[in-house]
Amino acid sequence: MSALTAGTVTWLVFEGLRWLDVDAFYRHETDEPPSFHALLLAGLIAAAANAFLLASLVEGQVGGSQVIELIAAYITGDITGMLATVALAHYLFLGRR
Repeated sequence: MSALTAGTVTWLVFEGLRWLDVDAFYRHETDEPPSFHALLLAGLIAAAANAFLLASLVEGQVGGSQVIELIAAYITGDITGMLATVALAHYLFLGRR
């Protein structure tokens, strides 16, 4: 259930940013890639939205202080994973020039 929630939240965030004229999607292979800042903004918003939504799903099963710890853990994990992926992609794709 959490994977479905995370995927849906990420799609909703990217679609919501399109309404604000921030295009973080790759449309076609020949298109110009989205800017790094748009991808970073989408990732940060998706991480926060994912954390709050997943915490709301388990809120009735855990105590109040555990919900805050759960939100902090999800946000920290999502952002750390995103930054590690960006650093790895930068090293692999831009470091070999």
